[in-house]
Amino acid sequence: MRLAYRVSIEIVLLVAGAWAGGAALVLLWVAAGVLWSSGELRLAIRCPRLDRLGLRVAARKAPWEALAAADAALGTLERDLGHFREFFPGARRELINAAARALEAQRILLRTEAGLEEAPPGEGRILLEAQRLRSMQEIAGLTLSLRELRARLIASTQPLPAAIDPTPGLRALEDRTSALSRELQS
Repeated sequence: MRLAYRVSIEIVLLVAGAWAGGAALVLLWVAAGVLWSSGELRLAIRCPRLDRLGLRVAARKAPWEALAAADAALGTLERDLGHFREFFPGARRELINAAARALEAQRILLRTEAGLEEAPPGEGRILLEAQRLRSMQEIAGLTLSLRELRARLIASTQPLPAAIDPTPGLRALEDRTSALSRELQS
């Protein structure tokens, strides 16, 4: 919905710019640049479900793999598990929280990397490097967990494989048993 709103505003600006001799066209490009650089437009394109739910990306440098995994898991939840919602009452909220946590870990990672650029050697730098490593591991762990969750959600909705019909095997066993009992009786 937000993407459609943005696009409609840009179309209005484009038409107004063409009508006004191109003055608003510059405004259109500036608006598009602001949306693209803030990450909002990229979120709307790459993760439409998260965008629809109101997740905000402050910068273009976001954990896009984790966000895409959360968006894919949300899609699976909505599409494949629609009739099993009572089994997953808080799943949607938890997926949104995981995406928000990935954004927070990315924010901490960016702050840590900015601090590392000017940090002198010593205990402070060691602490910053440890924080950077923890943030990177948290983002990687969230991404892996979200992908695994999606795979499990898909697997849980797949039909069970058909069981092999045991009748021929049981009949063969019955025939051998009757043949064995005849041999023992004679």
